[in-house]
Amino acid sequence: MRSSLGRTLAVLSLVECAFAYEYDATGLETGSTVVKGIYALVFIALVGLSIPVLAIARGHRVPYIPLLIALILNIFAVLASIAYDILAADVDSNDDIPADAFVATTGINSLFYSWSVALVFLAFAHLIKVRVDNVVPPSGGQGLSFVWTIAYLAAFVIIFVFATTTSGLYIDYVRAASGDELITRRELNQKIDNYNNVYYTFSAVWYASAILLGALAFFVYNKARRAGVDDKILKTLFFVAFPIHILHVIEDIIFTILWSPSGLRATLSNRDTIESAGLAEAILYLGLHAATIATLLFVGLRRGNWMLPGESSAWQKGQYGGYAAYPVQMDYPAQANYTTQANYPTQTQYVDNSKVYQ
Repeated sequence: MRSSLGRTLAVLSLVECAFAYEYDATGLETGSTVVKGIYALVFIALVGLSIPVLAIARGHRVPYIPLLIALILNIFAVLASIAYDILAADVDSNDDIPADAFVATTGINSLFYSWSVALVFLAFAHLIKVRVDNVVPPSGGQGLSFVWTIAYLAAFVIIFVFATTTSGLYIDYVRAASGDELITRRELNQKIDNYNNVYYTFSAVWYASAILLGALAFFVYNKARRAGVDDKILKTLFFVAFPIHILHVIEDIIFTILWSPSGLRATLSNRDTIESAGLAEAILYLGLHAATIATLLFVGLRRGNWMLPGESSAWQKGQYGGYAAYPVQMDYPAQANYTTQANYPTQTQYVDNSKVYQ
């Protein structure tokens, strides 16, 4: 989730003079860029997959709308990150690459990634809520308590606000570090301190939201079990999607510590270590993020998963336009009791009149 500020500053320090591009990246840097390109294709494929999911999940489409928006944001974020890598690979000090290009690519990358994290959380939580309201019989005239809805909507708003604020401070810092503003070293350090403080708060809120999501999933799964409901969607969300999401959070905690001021320091002696960590972060962060989204999509891809207990087919319930709504099984009266053999008169004698008119 977090870009390497040290690497950004190192690139910005080389932005001067006449424009002439020459790609000069290391193997690890190129590998990181290639990985991001692969995941861009993965996110594009998931956007294509979301279209039939939206068509199949009739009556359950609301959770997949923020998920589709998150996928689109991820595509632009990855492309911006690739553009940044390509710009950063030009180390010729005689090249004049506008500093605004670095500010724009890092800003889009940070903002869109952060927004996608908030939207995936919203889609995940709302999918759990919608499904349990459909499959679990309400107790006391109510489904899932409204408190849970308020809790995850409030968490989404907080995540989204901190995501926007964090990215805004990051863009402000990168712009100041690029030399566009007359600023002292003390003022620059103050900007990075402000960014770090808000960023760590944002990360803590996102980590806490995973606990809320886990509590919601656990509560709903137990509620379904007590009601005697064995639902494939709820089981997949609890046993597959949520563990992947937790791994994503753990990965982010590790790299947040790694890129902190007390973590790895960017020096010439450990350049390979920094680049290896950047490659590992690209693989794990994008991979786990994409896996969470893909799991949420795949549970909605099969039409049978959305059928409620006791339903045999949506077609039998007349849910599609152009088809009459017939009951699942018609009730016909029992077979009528007829006499074994009707008493008909004997065959009438046929009178040959063929010669009457001769």
